[in-house]
Amino acid sequence: MAKILLTGAKGFIGHYVVNELLENGHSVVGVDNYSKYGPINSQFDNHPNFKFIEGDRSEEHTSELQSRVDISY
Repeated sequence: MAKILLTGAKGFIGHYVVNELLENGHSVVGVDNYSKYGPINSQFDNHPNFKFIEGDRSEEHTSELQSRVDISY
């Protein structure tokens, strides 16, 4: 399956997208800067195929991830 970089992973819509991707066997790298809701815990935080990075896609450590994933949103 694909390795997917998803920005806004902790937001309202992102939460549903991450769940769906994980249920379909994908690996997800979630990025969120918590600008809208603040830090929240999600049911998928400890999923073995989920990695979370707090930050913004424009930051150097997150933008370089794009070269190591199959799909980015």
